[in-house]
Amino acid sequence: MKDKEGEVFNPLKAIEDAGKIHVLKDKILGKVRYTPLSNSDMWDLTSIEDQKAKTTEILFRLLSKANPLLKKEDLSKLPMTTSARLLTILLPNEEAPKKPVEAK
Repeated sequence: MKDKEGEVFNPLKAIEDAGKIHVLKDKILGKVRYTPLSNSDMWDLTSIEDQKAKTTEILFRLLSKANPLLKKEDLSKLPMTTSARLLTILLPNEEAPKKPVEAK
């Protein structure tokens, strides 16, 4: 649905889309199939204090629905650079430092 200013946000459509498999084309990894994390996922993840366990759980939740044969223990065998790349491209990073604006 559109109004004069463009597309109108529909939360029910966003919820429906979140459960679907998404494909992201990455210049290094190729096509990455994943499902986005939901609010429920994020709330569950906040209870995990161990960083290694939390990272593994995040990757597993992102990748497992689109890759049903993937086991959580398989993720420890991924090269570290691959894990880092996946987290970089699949998770929004609002916390990242912004590039400084140069004075004119």
